Amino acid sequence: DLANCAANTDSIELALRTLDSAEARFGTGPEIKLNRGIFLASIKKYEEAEIILRDLFNSDTLANSFRLSLAHVLSSQDDLKKKKEAYDHYIYLNAKLPGNFNLDSLITVLKTELNL
Repeated sequence: DLANCAANTDSIELALRTLDSAEARFGTGPEIKLNRGIFLASIKKYEEAEIILRDLFNSDTLANSFRLSLAHVLSSQDDLKKKKEAYDHYIYLNAKLPGNFNLDSLITVLKTELNL
């Protein structure tokens, strides 16, 4: 909770240090990993975030929060292969949970970038 509060007040470095402290005290869990990936992405450390989020997604491919976070990180990078993978994740989520994530505009942007 403290890490999220820090992140919400634009203190990403404090949020990451808070996660480090929580991890040292309680061990690494999916919530800590997910937050770390999201926080790293927010400061444009996309490759580091991708490693964490891809690992989470691979550990539980049914967890929509992992899939969505990974898609956001992939779509933010200047790599057409990664953007295509993000597009595929968004399409999956949009079909599985229509309207829940409001992905239409993200899908449209990626379609344009990918010339689909």
